[in-house]
Amino acid sequence: MASPTSSGTFTMGIVDDDALALRSLREIVADRIPEGRILWTETSGQAAVEHCVSDQFKPDIVLVDMTLGGLRGVDVCRQIRMRSDEIALLAMATFLMKGYREAAVRAGVQGLIGKGDEDVIVRSIRIVAGGGVLDDDFDTVAKAHGRVVNGGGIDYLTPRETEVITLLSSGLTDAEISNALNVDRATVRKHMQAVRRKLRVDTAIQAVVAWLRTRD
Repeated sequence: MASPTSSGTFTMGIVDDDALALRSLREIVADRIPEGRILWTETSGQAAVEHCVSDQFKPDIVLVDMTLGGLRGVDVCRQIRMRSDEIALLAMATFLMKGYREAAVRAGVQGLIGKGDEDVIVRSIRIVAGGGVLDDDFDTVAKAHGRVVNGGGIDYLTPRETEVITLLSSGLTDAEISNALNVDRATVRKHMQAVRRKLRVDTAIQAVVAWLRTRD
């Protein structure tokens, strides 16, 4: 992974399930950030997490849409931060809803911005890629990694486990989760066993309660 502070150039990943937003961000980088090179763009949060643990596709900075479907943007950020003390994270949203900022801080990002101001996007990417944070509410990459890893004593969930517990928390049954994720029920039950173990609870209901507490 190239060092943005030493070479002046940096690599990027972008995850957003809005095709128009992805195209717009690619154009902004191409036109206004010549020192930035996009390694990949994804519409899937799980795919973005997988790229970030691959030496071949690991970028210096990832732009994450907070309103992703499936594996939510905040969970994508948390999954990446749990695994990396190097990758910078910049969260983005079309509308900066109440609660996004606190959730982004807890997930270990280095800044949160709206998508509507191109100048802010360019400036923020450069600040975060250069090792900075957008304001004092956000931690540096290394500090955020340490806080997220050590926070709460709960082992991190895999992207698939996160999807399962998120769907269960929204009221879906095992059968409905199986259909939604296109896996069999035995696989759903296996993931839930892992979730209960990592959340250190005995039942699915306790797992849901513990999981929802981590989102508050």
